[in-house]
Amino acid sequence: MRQNRGIPDLDEFLSAFPGLAIRPDGSNNTVLAGDFKLDAAIPGGVRVQESFHLEIRVPPDYPEDRPRVFERSGKIPMAGGKNHINPDGSLCLGSPIRLMMHLGSNPSLVGYMRECVVPFLYAIAHRQQHGGDLVFGELAHWVPGLADDYGKILNLRDGGKILAALKCVLMKKRIANKRPCPCGCQRRLGKCRLRFRIHTFRKLIPKMWLRAHLQELTGKPAPQRTTYY
Repeated sequence: MRQNRGIPDLDEFLSAFPGLAIRPDGSNNTVLAGDFKLDAAIPGGVRVQESFHLEIRVPPDYPEDRPRVFERSGKIPMAGGKNHINPDGSLCLGSPIRLMMHLGSNPSLVGYMRECVVPFLYAIAHRQQHGGDLVFGELAHWVPGLADDYGKILNLRDGGKILAALKCVLMKKRIANKRPCPCGCQRRLGKCRLRFRIHTFRKLIPKMWLRAHLQELTGKPAPQRTTYY
C-alpha cells in the first residue's frame, strides 16, 4: 500500500495516471512527477495527442491551498505570458477562486487533473498544432482577468460590486445578511439570491488567503505576487 500522505485519493490518482509517481524533493510538498500522455478531444473538435513531463506539487495544507503544476520538458514556454505560465514557472490554470470551486467541498486530485489540468494542456497543444486562439477562451492577466472571471461567477459586472461581494465572504453570515446586497438590488443580502453564492464561498475559500488576495486586488501592500492567475 502506498503512503497516503494526507491526500484522500492519492492511490486512485496514481492508478489513473500511471506515468506519474511520487518523487521526493526534500520539502513538505507531495511531488508527483513523470510523463503524461494527452489524448483528448472535445465535441465538434479535433483529437489532440501530445506528451508532457509534468510536476505536480501538492502543498501540505491541501486542499486549502491548491496544487501547482509545472511542465518540465519546455513544451510550453513562457512566451511573454502568451501561454499563461506564471512567473514561478507553474501553469496558470485559471483564477484561484474558480480552481477552489473545482476542488469543492470534497477535494479530488483526480478531478483537479481532469477538470483543470487536462483542458489547459489540450488548449495549449491544440493551438500549437492547429493555430488559432485557445479553444476554451482565456482570461487577461492579473486584475482585469480576475475581475472578469469573478464577475461571471457572481453574476456581477461592476468591479466595485465584485469587491464588495468578496468582502461579504469575510463577514459572519448574520452580519453580512443585514447589509445592503452588493448587487445593487436595494434589498438586504439576506433577501437576495447572491447570498447563496457568498455562503458557498465561505465554505470553500480560506479567510486568511482571501484577505491577502483582496489586498492584492486593491493594490494595497501584500506578499509578492507569484502568479498571473
